[in-house]
Amino acid sequence: MEIFFNEPTKYHYLIDISRKIKLAHTSVKDVLNELIKEELILKIVEKKGRRNFPLYKANLSEKRFKRYKRIFNIYSLLESGLIEYIEEKLSPKSVVLFGSYEHGDDDEESDIEIYL
Repeated sequence: MEIFFNEPTKYHYLIDISRKIKLAHTSVKDVLNELIKEELILKIVEKKGRRNFPLYKANLSEKRFKRYKRIFNIYSLLESGLIEYIEEKLSPKSVVLFGSYEHGDDDEESDIEIYL
């Protein structure tokens, strides 16, 4: 799901997903089919000549996708060490994450809004 969380508006070919996560495309295809059943991602077919190529994209209208993306965003932020750095260097009374990143609505062009 990380690929779809990080690039939610982009269509992805199976082979590209397989290469990025370093797993065999047959294994990736099985997981993608499960995610399609769960309605977390969408599949379209692109025709090139006589061949059909499936493309996969995040299902941005699915509430569970946004919920999972929100959890992923918070986890990524904590794992980055940024919050610890802010706490260590600035000693704020509170750190508030808000905006599209907090809601799970962010895309590739979004920023992270933090209030100290």
